[in-house]
Formats: sequence, C-alpha cells, structure tokens
Amino acid sequence: MTTAVRQTSDERNKGMFSEREIGVLHCLRKSSGAEPDATVEVTEIGLAIGLRDNDEVLRALYTLEGKHLVAPQPAGDLTSSRWRITPIGLKAIQVLGL
Repeated sequence: MTTAVRQTSDERNKGMFSEREIGVLHCLRKSSGAEPDATVEVTEIGLAIGLRDNDEVLRALYTLEGKHLVAPQPAGDLTSSRWRITPIGLKAIQVLGL
C-alpha cells in the first residue's frame, strides 16, 4: 500500500525559482506599482534584495528574462541597466503565490 504525500504550493514552487529570483520579482513588482512599464536600475534591485554584486542580480534577471517574466529597457538590450517586470511576471507572482 502506498501513501501519497501532498505537497503544499510553496514546496512545489520552491524548485521553480531561486530565492534571489523571487527577490528580484518582488522588487520589480513593488517598483511597478500603478505604472506597469516602470523600470528599475540593476543597482537599485541589488540594494533592495541585499546584494552588492550586480553580476548576481544580472544572472537572476537573465534567468527570469528567459522565462519571459522580466524584460530589459529598451527591449532586447540584455546589457541594459534598467529592467521591468512583464505582464506574465505579474501574473506568475499572483498564480504561484509568491
């Protein structure tokens, strides 16, 4: 007889995003507020999530960009220092309960 272990949504979602990526999403969501196309500087994101190393912030942004959750400004410029959360990113935060 097997028993099924039920996972909470937090346990299921834990493997989808790193803590750093979740911090970046939250920072961009807060900054967007009522203005959906608001952008945030990489250094500001780092300060908000407690990272001094911009390369680590960029690594998280690139991963999230690959999932279409964030986007650089101007669009397509992955060397940009300004980033924004996408509508898909906002929806993901709501759906996943992050």
